[in-house]
Amino acid sequence: MRTSQPLPSATVLLFVRQTAISRNSRAFVGIIHWPKHFVLSVLITIREYRDADIPICAQLYYDTVIHINARDYTPEQIKAWSPEVWLDSFWRDRFERAHKVFIAEIDNKVIGFSEYHADGHVDTFYVHHKHQGQGIGKRLMQRIEQEAARTGVTKLYLEASITGRPAFTRMGFAIVGEEVKEYRGAIFRQALMEKQLAL
Repeated sequence: MRTSQPLPSATVLLFVRQTAISRNSRAFVGIIHWPKHFVLSVLITIREYRDADIPICAQLYYDTVIHINARDYTPEQIKAWSPEVWLDSFWRDRFERAHKVFIAEIDNKVIGFSEYHADGHVDTFYVHHKHQGQGIGKRLMQRIEQEAARTGVTKLYLEASITGRPAFTRMGFAIVGEEVKEYRGAIFRQALMEKQLAL
């Protein structure tokens, strides 16, 4: 159903094709019958973080690393990267140092987050491992770009993992260099990526 009413700036419709929907999905919509080309719309909301989000983000980070990033890294690297769910105090300290921390939600469930710093640095950009490929990262980045524009920042930059490079490339970032880091005894190569924003 189309509507002429504009959506809030922090909300977007995510469209999921019927072929991706389980036959048992009817249980969620009562007596509605799926037309052949039915499209289900899901609201992705982007907001600033609250203290109650911290343990959820901590678990999301850990789960994403061990389920998604593990496809591109060795077990030794994954163990060094995320050996456990970090304490809330660790994340609270990080989030308080950031200019903004944005949270992505579907139906009030946290499914992504990212830190944004006032100089244009995008950090800890993570999407729930069960919600990959649904446009959530794109919406997070759009919100970051809105904040950058509001404060006069004209360039975003980040350090991308092997896993994240394709997604950031699709979002308009370009590789400008490479960084090799040792972290907890493991070696990591990160792509240094930048995106110039329209004035």
